[in-house]
Amino acid sequence: RNDLEESISSYNNTVSGYKMRRTSREESVKNLTAEIDKLGLDIEDLKRRIEMLQELERNMEGFNYAVKAVMKAHKNGNLHGILGPFVRLIDVDKEYSVAIETALGNAAQNIVVENEGDAKRAINMLKAENKGRATFLPVSSIEGRYIDEPKLDTCLGFVGVASDLVNCDSKYKEIA
Repeated sequence: RNDLEESISSYNNTVSGYKMRRTSREESVKNLTAEIDKLGLDIEDLKRRIEMLQELERNMEGFNYAVKAVMKAHKNGNLHGILGPFVRLIDVDKEYSVAIETALGNAAQNIVVENEGDAKRAINMLKAENKGRATFLPVSSIEGRYIDEPKLDTCLGFVGVASDLVNCDSKYKEIA
């Protein structure tokens, strides 16, 4: 009789262990399902944010009216030789983006063009349509200057010359 009671007790303990394991796994499944649902919502939110940012980019939010007008005319095929606002032609490491943006200021919106003729046509379009003013940088005639300041690299907080901190196509190096 004792052996039978011990066997029954052992089986009951085994069953209880399995029940506890099942309960624990059900709780894990419940938690993971909640996490999956949360991540799904986060993904949808990020997709909406990306779409909004892409729409802002397409509408050139933050650019002045004249720059938008030139870029729209170029997109519509009415102006040729327009390469884009300078800020869109460079790439900057995230850690330097605020510094470069600050250093560029309004020059970030300067429009890079192939040559002086393209700039003149764009200026004439802006005048004719009363769309404002913009600064144009012809690739064909811009000759950059490199800052030559002795001991600049010993100054507190100096990281590098801005033109060395931006990446761009070699075509735009003189402008940078």
